[in-house]
Formats: sequence, structure tokens, C-alpha cells
Amino acid sequence: LNGCGLISHTMRLISVSDAVGSPNLTRRQKVVNEIYYTEQSYISQLQIIVDMFLKPIEARSLLPAEVNQAIFGNIEHILSLNKELHTCIRQKGPVDAFINMGPFLKVYAVYADNYNGALEMLNIWEKRSQDFLNFKVATEFLPECQNLKLESLLITPIQRIPRYRLLLQDLLKHTKETHLDYARLKDVCSKMNDMTDYINEHLRAQENSRKILEIQKNLTGSNVPGLLSPGRKFVREGRLMKVCRSSRKAKERMFFLFSDMLVYARPTRSSKTYECRYVLPLLNSSVGLVLGESQGQPGALFRVHTHMHTCVYTCIQIDYRIVGKFGEDLNLAIWRVVRSSPRNVSLPSKSIAAFVNLAKN
Repeated sequence: LNGCGLISHTMRLISVSDAVGSPNLTRRQKVVNEIYYTEQSYISQLQIIVDMFLKPIEARSLLPAEVNQAIFGNIEHILSLNKELHTCIRQKGPVDAFINMGPFLKVYAVYADNYNGALEMLNIWEKRSQDFLNFKVATEFLPECQNLKLESLLITPIQRIPRYRLLLQDLLKHTKETHLDYARLKDVCSKMNDMTDYINEHLRAQENSRKILEIQKNLTGSNVPGLLSPGRKFVREGRLMKVCRSSRKAKERMFFLFSDMLVYARPTRSSKTYECRYVLPLLNSSVGLVLGESQGQPGALFRVHTHMHTCVYTCIQIDYRIVGKFGEDLNLAIWRVVRSSPRNVSLPSKSIAAFVNLAKN
């Protein structure tokens, strides 16, 4: 990475000691200071991760190399990058710093992709290796760790990018449009918004995959479909009462709503597993509210039509607002999958409105 050159005349850093009690410090100067000094504090936390955990674990071979990599990811790369960013802020101010260094912040997306897996791996090895657990607990109590647990330190890179966005927006808010940096700062804010959205989307996609895999693991039986598929998103899950077509008796079932299908399963003796009973593709399906609140009793009934002309009556007897929300989400999922279909079949909007009203009541 290249150095950032000389200090900008448009940005001025003021030491913490000088800033304390200074009545003449403008809000803009305070934000500039906050960007610089919070970056300094953030780097110190990254340094703790590397110096107090990552390197000692490697030196003592407390974890296999691949496990260490899974837990800490590219944290050393991030530390190096942010040291350069911090220097750049000091030399040229935050605007030039983020113009020069902003594109490199995409390395945070790699860290974000690894984050949930890192926590799971950390949890596994705390149980698997007593030596590692003893080291981790003892290290967390050292004064150098500032009373922070490793888990609290590992989340700091995830929190930093949204923090940049807030700080830069605050700086823009207190920068006059006639200021030399205004146009460039506005562009930096726009790019930081895109960066934050980019990383958040990575986190959402990863969490979606994790949730789908968890559901897949908990489903049993010969009818279990392969749930993890490109573009498929988890929407909602919940226990509803399914009315049997033959006996008309209501039986509790666990429903899993995805962006393109609805799966319902029968609870097993285990509290965590369910026997898959049926998979309903949402394309060529429709759902309608049959009953809302009846005779002052909370409850609701809705019907799902599939392309095979079968009907599934589903009701809940606990809170009719829950079934209203479930039905609303189901309707919206059907509408979206139909809208993305080449045939683009139209759906009546009144059915969605009925569920919306039920969910709000």
C-alpha cells in the first residue's frame, strides 16, 4: 500500500488533551478527532487479537493450523490495512484517507464471510481442548486484554465498517457545501454506504445459508428435499395446526417457509428434529384467508392451493396475529416467485391485504 503524503491544510487533528474543555472546537473538528482516535483505539484491539491470542496459539500449537486460520481469518491483513489508514488520516485527514484506502476495505467482506464459522469453531474447540480453554480464559483476564473476551474482540471488525459510515455522514453533516472537501466527502460517504451494504449483504447471505443448513440437519424422513440451493432464502418458521383433510382434526406441524417453497413436518420425540411430511412449491400455488377471529376467540384459518389441486387448511389456536403474519409472508413469497417466473401470472392483491389486516389487529 502506498503512503499518503503530507498533511492536508483542510483537516486539522487536535490532541485529546487540547480538545478537553476547548469551547472553540467546532463540531466538524470534533468529528475529525473522533474518526482518528477511535481508529487508534480500534487498532489497539486488533493488535490484542494478534499479539495476545493468534500468535501465542500458533507458537504453542494449541490449535491445528487450519483451526487457527478458521477462527482468526484475515485479521492480520485487516490490522496492516488499518494501520495504513490510520497513518493516512493523520497525514492527510479522513477525506483523502478514505479516498485512497476505501477500495481496500473490501477485505472486510472476507472476514465477514468467515465470522459465524469462526465463532462456531471457537465454541467447538473450547469444548474439545482443555489446554486451549485454559489459555483463552487466562489470557482474557490479563490487563493487556482490557477486560475483553476473545468473542468481543473478534466482532470489532464487523462493527467497524458501519461505524465508518456513521462518522463520515456526521462529518458531511457538519461540512459546509462551500468547503473544499464537501464534494469529495459526499462521494466518500456514498461509497462507504455501498461498502456497508455490500458487507451486510454478505452477512445476511451467510446467516441465511447457516439457517437453511440447520433446518436441513433437523429434518428426517425420506421426503426431505435438498434445501440449500442458489437464490433460496429462508423466510419464516413456526408451529401451526394443520387440519387433516380426511378426519378434519387439527394436528400440530412445524412449518418452514422459504422463498420458493413451504415445508411442513411432524414433531418427533426429539425436541430438535422433525419428520418431513410435505413440500409445497410456491409457483402455481395460492393462499387465502378462510376465517379470522371467530366468536371472540383468537384463531385463524387459511387455505393453501397447490398446482396438484390439493388443499391444505392450516390454523393456529394461540394468537391469530401470528397466523396473519405467517399468511402475509407466505402470500408475499408466492407473489415474488410468480413475479420472477417467465409466465408472470398475476395474483389478487386483496388476499395479501387480508393477512396484513389480520396481523395488525
